[in-house]
Amino acid sequence: MIEFEQNKVVEPARTVRAMARQVLEGRWLEALLVSVVMYVITTVPSLVIPYLTQTTFALSAVNAYSLIITGPAALGMCIYFVHVFRQQPGGVEHLLRGFQYASKAIILFVLIVVRVFFLSLLLILPGIWAALRYSQAFFILADSPEKTARQCLWESSLLMRNNIGKLFWLEASFLGWALLASMPPAFGLTVRTFAGSGILFPPLFGWKEVANLWLEQASAPLHPLFALLGIGSLFLGIYMGVAHACFYDLANGNLKVQRAEDIRSMSDDEL
Repeated sequence: MIEFEQNKVVEPARTVRAMARQVLEGRWLEALLVSVVMYVITTVPSLVIPYLTQTTFALSAVNAYSLIITGPAALGMCIYFVHVFRQQPGGVEHLLRGFQYASKAIILFVLIVVRVFFLSLLLILPGIWAALRYSQAFFILADSPEKTARQCLWESSLLMRNNIGKLFWLEASFLGWALLASMPPAFGLTVRTFAGSGILFPPLFGWKEVANLWLEQASAPLHPLFALLGIGSLFLGIYMGVAHACFYDLANGNLKVQRAEDIRSMSDDEL
């Protein structure tokens, strides 16, 4: 268990990103392996089952599976990313460690989703605010698995009291990378749409019809190999995950730095 106090994060987003890149040097392949395992656990069943059958029972099973698996997987990734940022050994076993606390992780995930959902019904901004406010809850549970889900939510609220704006700008700083990572899947889906409909010259066919076909193809079951086009999103997820771990250690006072080079002097406390 790691005790902490609330700290105001003063480091700009570029410094947080620089620290994330520095600790990832030499660990990208390891992180990619962990991310692929996480992807297989959380996403592949939801892609394969609808591809094989589209019965109501199968779709319900996919939804139930996603509800059960997302929380423990998110906790496992937080455990792994914290280990990476603190320059400690890490691997697939840390991802799987999240399933040791599956019940707490599921409860925490459901509580966050429900609170964000109901605040989003009011306006989009309260929903964003709630998502940022509870963003540290899984990291807190990763550090202190003996805590309850509600305690993690409460402590996340404390950590984010003066840091919501900083985290928002950190998230916004990844927007360009997110757009770049989304281009290959979008291009592949567009090609799939045109090939499936026999469209050779979209403007002659009509852009409205093309858009409708694109949406239809997007909602249809995709071949699992289509996911290879989204490998850039895995690298982006790694980059963002370690940056979030950095932000967490800045907010809880476990890390105090002014320059990216100071990452070498971080604490070696065990998770």
